[in-house]
Amino acid sequence: MKNKIKYILVLVLSIFIFNIKFIDAKTIEVLDCEYTDAYKKWIKLSQSERSKVLEPTKCKTNDIFFSSVGSNVSETYTSSKFDLRDYNYVTSVKNQDNSNTCWTFATMASIESNLLMNKIGSYDLSEAHLAFSAQNVSFEGLMPVNRTYDDGGNAFISSAYLFNRMGPVLENDMPFATLLGVKDNTNSFPTTSELSSKEAAFSVKSSSILASDKGACPDDTITSIKKYLVSNGALSASMYFDFGDKSFTIDNNLEITSNTLNGAYYYYDGKAYISYDDKTIEENQDINHAVTIIGWDDTISASNFSTKPSRDGAFIIKNSYGETFELENVNILMGDNGYYYVSYDDINICTSLVGFYDISKTFNDNSYFHDKIGVSNAIAPNENVDIYLGNIFNKNSAGTEKLKSVSFFSGIVGQKYDILFSSDGDLSNSRVIKSGTTNSIGYTTIDVDPIDIINPKFGMAIKFYYSEGPIYTYEQAIIGLHSKMKVEKGLSFVSVDGINWSNFAVSYKDQIAPIRAYTDNVNEDDYNYSFSKDNSLTETDKITITYNYSNINVEDVTYNIFSANDTDYLNILTYDFDIVNNLGTEKSIIIKANDNTKEGNYVLVVKVKDTILTENFSVYIDENVFTFIEPEKSDESKDDTVDIIVIDNPKNEDEYSKIDDEVTENSKTGDILILIAWMVGIGALGYTVYCFKNKKEN
Repeated sequence: MKNKIKYILVLVLSIFIFNIKFIDAKTIEVLDCEYTDAYKKWIKLSQSERSKVLEPTKCKTNDIFFSSVGSNVSETYTSSKFDLRDYNYVTSVKNQDNSNTCWTFATMASIESNLLMNKIGSYDLSEAHLAFSAQNVSFEGLMPVNRTYDDGGNAFISSAYLFNRMGPVLENDMPFATLLGVKDNTNSFPTTSELSSKEAAFSVKSSSILASDKGACPDDTITSIKKYLVSNGALSASMYFDFGDKSFTIDNNLEITSNTLNGAYYYYDGKAYISYDDKTIEENQDINHAVTIIGWDDTISASNFSTKPSRDGAFIIKNSYGETFELENVNILMGDNGYYYVSYDDINICTSLVGFYDISKTFNDNSYFHDKIGVSNAIAPNENVDIYLGNIFNKNSAGTEKLKSVSFFSGIVGQKYDILFSSDGDLSNSRVIKSGTTNSIGYTTIDVDPIDIINPKFGMAIKFYYSEGPIYTYEQAIIGLHSKMKVEKGLSFVSVDGINWSNFAVSYKDQIAPIRAYTDNVNEDDYNYSFSKDNSLTETDKITITYNYSNINVEDVTYNIFSANDTDYLNILTYDFDIVNNLGTEKSIIIKANDNTKEGNYVLVVKVKDTILTENFSVYIDENVFTFIEPEKSDESKDDTVDIIVIDNPKNEDEYSKIDDEVTENSKTGDILILIAWMVGIGALGYTVYCFKNKKEN
C-alpha cells in the first residue's frame, strides 16, 4: 500500500521589511493541547537533559471547548464506557468498496454524527462529491488538489472543502455509485459545472484537531478524544489497516477470529508480519486508512488481542467496508458488523484525529478565500512578537453585502486574536471588529456584528497575539497534494504592527493567509422606505431628517457623514457633528453642529440594505440667520456669539446633483469594497491516507 509521509515545508527567511526573526526551517506538529509553562521549558531541553528531569504535566486544563455543545448524553468523559450507537448518534456503516476514498467516509461520518447529536436530523452525505471536487488530475475539479478522484486524501483537504462552503452535499445529489461507475467505466466523470451546481446542505463552522505523535495513545490524548465524543459526536481518525495472515480463519458462525491485526479486536504494534497476499510488511508502518471513532470501552481486556497490548481498553471505530463481504462464496463479517475495537496501544490510531462540529442549516450568499485547498505550512516567530495576516478581496456582487462571519485556523487552544476589517482596501486603516480566544485547534468561524460592504474591495486581517504555537498558512509545495495551486502575488499580506504590511507571497515564498469571509447579499425587495426633511427648524444649529420604513430591522439602516468632495464615501466625518440616532424609535436622524464643526459642504449617506439615500447640506458661519447663499467673508472679527449653522441646502447645487447621480449609479452597479486581513496558518500537512482496499478486488 502507498503511504505518504509528512511534508516538512521550509519557511523562507526574507524579513527585509520587518525587524524580526523567524525560524528558517522546522518541523511543526499540530499541538494536541495548550502546553503548561513547565512543559514548554522541558521540551526545549536536550535529550540528555530531559533524561535527568521528570517530565512535567503536559497540558493545561481547558474544558471550554468540550462544554460548548450540549450533547444530551448521560456519560461523561470519565465513564468507563461510551458508545454513540446507544443514542442513535451514528449513521449506518457504509462501503467504499475497492476505492481509495476512506478519508471522505470518515469526514462525512463525523458530520452526520454531529447532526444527529444536535437534533438537526439524520442525513446521508455525499462522499463522491468531496472526492470529485478535491482533485485536479482526472479533470478540473473545484479545488486544485494534486490527486485523482480515487487517490488518498486527508482531513485538511476535507476542511478546506467544507470551509469553502462547497459541501457537504446530500448523497442523493451525487451518490457514491457515481464514483464506482467511473471506476468500472459505466459512468462518465461529472463536469465542473455539475459539481458547482450542487448546493451545500449545511454550513460546517468549526473543526477540532486532537493530534498526537506516533505511538501508543498518551493518556492526555485519550482524555481529549473522550471529551470530544461526549460533546460533539464522532471523530475522523487514521490507522494502519490490513487484513493480515489470520484474518480469514472462519469459525462455525462465519465470523473472523481475533488476531493481531484484524478481527473485531484490532491492534497493530508496529512489528513486521505477513499479509494476506503473502507479502512481508515492514515494521513501523504509517497510516493508510481512515476510520471513525464512535466510542470507547476501558474494560476490554488486553487478552482479547492476539498480540497482547500493555493495557486494557480500546476505541470503538466504524469502518467503511460494509458489514460483510464475500470470500470463497462465504459472507464474512467485517469485525463486529463493520465495527472494530482498536487498542489504545495501536501505534497509529491517535496520530491524525479531526472532528467537525458547530453545524448549521443557515447559509451565507458569498464565501471569500484565496487558499482554495487549505493550509499546508506553519511559521513560528522565535521572539515575542504579534503577527498580523491579512487578505484583500474583490466583492462578488453589484449590490451591497453584509459581512456576517470570518473563519481562520488556530494552531493552539487558547490563541488570543483580534479580527480586523478595512472598508477601503488599505490594511493599514483596518479596525478591530472582534476579539477573542480560540477553544480548539483547527478552523473556527466567528460571527461578527453585520458590517455593510460598500466599496468594490474589502480587507480582513487577524492579529495573532504572541504564543509559542505555530501560525498556519498555505504555501505552494513543489510536490504533493498542494503543488497544483499556484500562488498569485498581492492577495495576502503580513505585518508585525498592523500598519506596515508586506506582500506575503513575496516576503515569504509563495504564502497565502487562510482567512475566509462570509457575506450576505442585501435585497431591496425585502423592505419599503421613504424619507423627508423637517424644514420647520426650531434651532439654528441642527437639522432633522425623518425616515419612514417598514419590514426593516434597525440594524439594516446605517448612516455616515462625508465631505462633498469624497465621492467614494471613504473618509467618515461624523466626528465633526453631534448626531442623535432615533432610527429605532422616532425614525429620525438629528445632525447638530459642535465645536469641531468646520465650514463646508457635506453629504449624509444613509444605507437601507442595498439602497443608498443621500441628503446634502452645508455648514458655514452666519449670524443666526439661515441663508441659501454663502455669506461674503470679511477680515473683520466676528462676534463670539456667532453660531455655526447647519442648513438643508448645498452651496453648489450643480456639485450635489453630480454626487446624487453618482450615488444612484453606485447603488445600481454596487461599487462596494471589503477588506479582510487574517492571521492564521498551519504547519506540517500530516499524512495522506491511501485507503486500504477491500479484498474483494484481489
